[in-house]
Amino acid sequence: MSEIKVSVIMPVYNAETYLEEAIECLICQTLKEIEIICVDDGSTDRSLEILEEYSKRDDRIKILHQRNLYAGVARNNGLKQANGEFVIFLDSDDLFERGLLEKTYKQGKKVNADIVLFGGECFNVDNGEHKERPDFLRKEYIGDKSVFSRKDIPEKIFNITTPCPWTKLYSRKFIEREKLQFQELQHTNDAFFVLLSLALANKITYIDEVLISYRIGQKNNLQSVKSKNPEMFFEAYEQVFDALNEKGIYEEVKKSFIEVTLAGCVYNINSVKTKEAKVKIYEQHKADLKTLKYFIRKYCPTKYDMVFREARNDNYVAYSYHVNREIADQIKSKADIETFSKFLEKTVGIIQPDEEDEAVYQEMCERLVLRQFLPKQKNTDNRVIPHQLYEYELKKILDNASEYLPFLKQNEDGISNKDKILSVFKFKIPYYVGPLNTNSDFAWIQRKAGKILPWNFQSMIDDDASEEAFIKKMTNQCTYLPGEAVLPKDSLCYQKFMVLNEINNLKIDGRKIPVEAKQGLYTCLFLKYKRVKKKQIEDYLISNGYLDKNRRESLSGIDVTIKSSLSSYLSFKRLLDKKILSEQEVERIIERSSYAEDKGRVGKWLRKNYPDLSDEDVTYICKIKIKDFGRLSRKFLTGMEGVCKATGEIATIINMMWETNDNLMELLSERYTFVETIDACRKEYYTGRKQTLEERLDEMYVSNAVRKPIYRTLDIVKDIEKAFGTPEKIFVEMARGGLPEQKGRRTKSRYQQILDYYAKCREEDVRDLKHQLETMGEYVDNRLQSDRLFLYFMQFGKSAYSGTPISIERLMAGSKEYDIDHIYPQAYVKDDSIINNKVLVLSEENGAKQDVYPIKAEIRNQMQSTWAYWHHLGTISDEKYKRLIRSTPFTEDEKYGFINRQLTETSQSTKVVAELLKERFPQTIIVYSKAGLVSEFRHEFDLYKSRTYNDLHHAVDAYLNVVVGNVYHMRFSRQWFRVESRYSVKTKTLFTHTVKCQDQIVWNKEEMLPRVLKTAKKNTAHFTKYASFKTGGLFDQQPVKKGANLIPLKAGLPTEKYGGYNKAGVMFFIPVRYKAGKKTALMILSVELIYGKRFLEDASFAKEYAKDRLQRILGKKVDDVTFPLGMRPWKVNTVLSLDGFRACITGVASGGTKLIAQPIMQFSSDEYWKYYLKKVERLTEKVSNNPRYVYDVDYDVVQAEDNLKLYDLYIDKLQNTIYKKRINSPLQLLIDGRERFMGCNVIEQCQVLLNIHQVFGRMTAGCNLEKIGGKAHSAATVSFSSTMSNWKKNYSDVRIIDQSASGLWEVVSDNILEYV
Repeated sequence: MSEIKVSVIMPVYNAETYLEEAIECLICQTLKEIEIICVDDGSTDRSLEILEEYSKRDDRIKILHQRNLYAGVARNNGLKQANGEFVIFLDSDDLFERGLLEKTYKQGKKVNADIVLFGGECFNVDNGEHKERPDFLRKEYIGDKSVFSRKDIPEKIFNITTPCPWTKLYSRKFIEREKLQFQELQHTNDAFFVLLSLALANKITYIDEVLISYRIGQKNNLQSVKSKNPEMFFEAYEQVFDALNEKGIYEEVKKSFIEVTLAGCVYNINSVKTKEAKVKIYEQHKADLKTLKYFIRKYCPTKYDMVFREARNDNYVAYSYHVNREIADQIKSKADIETFSKFLEKTVGIIQPDEEDEAVYQEMCERLVLRQFLPKQKNTDNRVIPHQLYEYELKKILDNASEYLPFLKQNEDGISNKDKILSVFKFKIPYYVGPLNTNSDFAWIQRKAGKILPWNFQSMIDDDASEEAFIKKMTNQCTYLPGEAVLPKDSLCYQKFMVLNEINNLKIDGRKIPVEAKQGLYTCLFLKYKRVKKKQIEDYLISNGYLDKNRRESLSGIDVTIKSSLSSYLSFKRLLDKKILSEQEVERIIERSSYAEDKGRVGKWLRKNYPDLSDEDVTYICKIKIKDFGRLSRKFLTGMEGVCKATGEIATIINMMWETNDNLMELLSERYTFVETIDACRKEYYTGRKQTLEERLDEMYVSNAVRKPIYRTLDIVKDIEKAFGTPEKIFVEMARGGLPEQKGRRTKSRYQQILDYYAKCREEDVRDLKHQLETMGEYVDNRLQSDRLFLYFMQFGKSAYSGTPISIERLMAGSKEYDIDHIYPQAYVKDDSIINNKVLVLSEENGAKQDVYPIKAEIRNQMQSTWAYWHHLGTISDEKYKRLIRSTPFTEDEKYGFINRQLTETSQSTKVVAELLKERFPQTIIVYSKAGLVSEFRHEFDLYKSRTYNDLHHAVDAYLNVVVGNVYHMRFSRQWFRVESRYSVKTKTLFTHTVKCQDQIVWNKEEMLPRVLKTAKKNTAHFTKYASFKTGGLFDQQPVKKGANLIPLKAGLPTEKYGGYNKAGVMFFIPVRYKAGKKTALMILSVELIYGKRFLEDASFAKEYAKDRLQRILGKKVDDVTFPLGMRPWKVNTVLSLDGFRACITGVASGGTKLIAQPIMQFSSDEYWKYYLKKVERLTEKVSNNPRYVYDVDYDVVQAEDNLKLYDLYIDKLQNTIYKKRINSPLQLLIDGRERFMGCNVIEQCQVLLNIHQVFGRMTAGCNLEKIGGKAHSAATVSFSSTMSNWKKNYSDVRIIDQSASGLWEVVSDNILEYV
């Protein structure tokens, strides 16, 4: 064998899994003059057998044996047998690149180096990810030197690489000259060899390439713990410290040594096991589970299966994932602590525990709120190790290490290095300090000049001043009075308001309880008990003669659980009674505590400001649970007076709530002057304050999600004002809201609900009813969509007003013998809820009742026991039961309240827009119109709405909101409406009659209704897109592995080597003409968000950026660029007219060579197809929600014949209308797939039709047309070429359309294809 150039030393211990790969990477090296010394460290698996097999096939492999003495001894033994000019080390589960040895050997020989460094990457065996490790070779510390030593970079010599031996090639002569050896430790045995070699080498060189793949994940070799052991770490570094001192070079490399030692501290301390903490969590979970099961079994046993057994996405099964195979597939996602806690809060929130269980129940509820109930050992917070464990371990280790690492005791800046390390681990910036940079727009810190470090933080920061500034900054403003800080939720004043606002809703038989009864409840219950229960309220009212003990159910207006309390008053009662604190002082303490996360700071503040408080009192106050803020200010509740118009009484909000039974919303009605007072306060506040709209929205705490619609709304109003002048009225639509208890919840089918109720009954009582359900067979779900039939089974086949049996045969045949009646007449209340207001009765009973309420006494007396039974079973809701048994008529206030519910604003964006519009147009009337009114109008007059059909339904809704909202506003305005007059709020009644106000005709059915219907059916509304500079994330925050066309991780780090960020956000586009060799082309260039601002401000940068960006996109050199259309940017959503077909540019694809073009043409056809498409939507939705649903042509209307007609209509649209110019038209696919479509069943056809219809909408990603021979993403518009010359293949005229917000004005450019 020729002279050995490199000796490879590889320790081996139980490495059978990866050993063959490691040996193969060495055998295949391009440098052949090598020896491979494998040191077996007493392996007990097949490792030695594998080594022997390879040594027979390649005589360059030598095998050494030793008992299990660890990697340090193994490497030393290998060094003794090495014969090569250079030596390198490899672990038995890592891999060298094929040319590593040849490249490093040549570089070492070339400069006669002692050490050759090179780069590497990590390979994660758990997920297959390759990731470069910049710390393997820190070229930025080396500078431009190709050969260096510690003398060149003494302060960074140990930082240029990691203290591991396998990213370095060593000269054997150098090792022997300096007598370098590895330490005989189980862990950290390579630090001495590596660090000392770096300090002693005269010539160090490097190759800037990734040449080793370091395997991480499930390792099993000598370095399997590659390992963290704090004690051994300090022993290893002590020996390095001693050696550096012995050779007289410690002071020279001191800074670098301390840095690498500190880094090692962090790495090793993080290995401290958290066994004790995990055991504690396990025991807590076990105890909590026992508690939860106790409460569920005792107080709500019917919910046990729902909590612990059913396949749901939010219960204990989904949270713990202790699940059997039978239901595992039914659980679509695991529940996190947030989801599970919310589920439990709803489940246990209705429990009214016995006195003996009260304390445990309260603790459970409080820990649920804090998300600390039933903690899990493994969760997203596992990375967090308890502070006391960190500190305890670190102190112990540093105390030991200080005995043999003198630098830890060295004192600089008045603090030792040991204490500095401790301060780094303990340090965190308090919440009340915020950003440390005073130049930040978000900073409020009060600090001294100089650099803030963990160990000088306390002396640099003014804690108290910073906390005061934080409190002022973080206090929200009152909902009603701008500039006024809100009260803490737990303040005495706010809690009094909350209690009064809740108990002022109490009613008996629909009438408010007397004021003295309300005041008695407050004094006798709320001032004595922290938690008041509904039963206590009932008992008080009964004992004082306000409520009949046999009619407890007639009490309404309050939930089973009373949400509000005077907990703060009761907590501070002792201190108040003994006059240790005044109410004003208690309020100040509550305010301070509401902000404080650190109760220690509260205690410190209390001792400073209230020195008379004893230590016991301070401790007691700090334990009181105080948090969160309300939405109202003290001035609003106690400092602003209003007048009751009926009595002339003057009082503040809080006093009026005490002296009357009106809640806040009632006090803000037209019966009082509070609203006028609020408007005057607001006007005074904003008068003379020059604010931009953005500043105003900041002050109103409007979220970013709400701002965009506000900006657009105001832009549209400005457009309309420009065109038509100041509006007389502005109508603001309010979105419809579902039932709160049903939000985010998928309800059971009606069939399942009925079966669940029947399960609670005796079998003989429901046997015939269940048989009737069974006879409907597979159509049962379809049939029960009928309200009449559903109510039949919910009422056990009987009339709700007489108990008379109902014939199901005649009912299903549509007999007029039976009617659905609204308990609250629809003339007064627009409640069409089957849950709360509908009952099935005989027609003659309904006719006799008419629009009268309450239900006649003889009916109530006859049906009382039946209704009570139904209520007990749950087939009628609490609200429906109260409406049935109520014995008193509506009061005038109630009637006004029912009307006002149609005309009251809701959401934040609605309130903000209305407020801004009121200020801008003080003489204009702002009218609120509920979306539900428009929905009813559409339903009554067959104005079909399909969100799939096109986007213009928004415009139609806006138009109808003006029509419907105006009629309701004029008819029921208190200026001329009298509640004692005959009236009806039913939409059909109102709009099928003439409506007059003071002899002025507001609505004339004969003239106005046909005109309104005609207008609403037109497809002439303007559709606009908001073109804007893109904001938001600069790129995808998750780094990706090396590659071209990425954003660098840091300036100067090439992405081809270090990786970077992808999916850069695009700020805007601009046409650029470029020259590359002989080729010249005009391209729409996407400008990245990270560079967009500079691009617009710096012309020379713009040109250089465009050239560089084009080179990255095209992958070739670009010689020159120009901007033939000027420097005007094309904003995101810029609209183009492509031979008349409109599309907007929304983004880029394929690295910038393609544009994403969103079509914005609006589909139009005969009105019938809007109706039919709605039916298609509904059928598809039913099948999606209920896989058992069976298609019924009579009930569902949809049929194959009409489906084919609609399919052919789509083909016609793509052949003969503007849609023939659509980008990537699927016309041929539809023609070729027609036979396949005909072969589909009706439900499959419906799915295909809905997918095809997306082609005529704003779809970009494509639709699934696989059933007719297409692809999963057919007709996508993400491949519109960025090169404008390609546009000429399909279009002859392309223009930019600049639209105003409303679309009333447009500016159309010249044909831009003329520039190509």
